[in-house]
Amino acid sequence: MRKWLEANRANIASWSQAISTVVQVIAVCIAGYWTYHLHVVTGETDENVNASVEAASLPYSESQRLLIVHFRPKNVGKVAVTYDKKDDARVVVKQIPDNQPAGAVDVDKLPVAYVKKDLFGRYGDEYEIDPGIEYDEVATFVVPPGTYHVEGIIGSPNKEFRADETIGGQTVIRIE
Repeated sequence: MRKWLEANRANIASWSQAISTVVQVIAVCIAGYWTYHLHVVTGETDENVNASVEAASLPYSESQRLLIVHFRPKNVGKVAVTYDKKDDARVVVKQIPDNQPAGAVDVDKLPVAYVKKDLFGRYGDEYEIDPGIEYDEVATFVVPPGTYHVEGIIGSPNKEFRADETIGGQTVIRIE
């Protein structure tokens, strides 16, 4: 066996080099597929923004109160999200009438009392949310006492604002 190995050393070396090259090419292909699978198929490159809303009130005058709305967009994805229009985020306030009959309230049928559109307007042309970051945008309104439905809405990045392609949060607050 030893004599055979010595006699075929050059042959064995050339075959092992060829096999090694083929195995390396296969490994690169597998790594490429795995990268594609992780970053595209599993959605790691998708934009993923959530939003929440919180409302509070402070005394303002004898007949009016200050409604403070905290609109918090958060990027839970793994890529930065950029909004390039000032009106991509807004806060909509609707007053629920005191004489509302008992039962479910259809907030879509309530008239809009107040709107703050360009929440990102003060930042210039672009508003970027890095991965894992949550911002706190504040909108303030002077309102009479009552019950209010407050909704914060953010559109899809780099698209025209459409109500059917938005995400957001909602809350209800009673202001005495």
